Amino acid sequence: NMVLEKTKELNMDYLFMIDSDIMLRDSDTIRHLATLERDVVAENHWATWGMGGLSAPSVWQRGGYDSSPEFIAQLRKPGVYEVGGFCACTLFSRYAFDLGVNYSRVNFLPANIRGEDRDFCCRASVLGIKLYADTYKEPIHLETDHLHKNKKNLSVKDKHYFSNHESLN
Repeated sequence: NMVLEKTKELNMDYLFMIDSDIMLRDSDTIRHLATLERDVVAENHWATWGMGGLSAPSVWQRGGYDSSPEFIAQLRKPGVYEVGGFCACTLFSRYAFDLGVNYSRVNFLPANIRGEDRDFCCRASVLGIKLYADTYKEPIHLETDHLHKNKKNLSVKDKHYFSNHESLN
């Protein structure tokens, strides 16, 4: 919330927030997200999130992580899709944070819907802000169990990146 307030104070047009375990593959990711002209748009990535090795998107249709098989299949295709929530890699427009979206806890949410991103997404939805996910510039999620143990499962592009940046060895 302090970052949102500082962004407003400095009269910034956009705010890009990214979790510390996310790496952008493309240097133009932020520019790309800004050209989509959405008030809130997240870059989808895939993660196991302690789900027994099952890969899940970082965006969802509703609730905590509720998503239909059709929705998940759609996210595997390049595009921009309306979503119910997101986390980890997001661009916010000035309009969104001027409306008052923030990460404060929404106390009436069910106990299984945890995390500041869910609070933010609920608040944005109530304020009438549509949330979107982009699947063109998928970032790398540095999940310790996923990447360190399974480098052989990385895409050719990721293998090239990590062979040139030995930070995971």
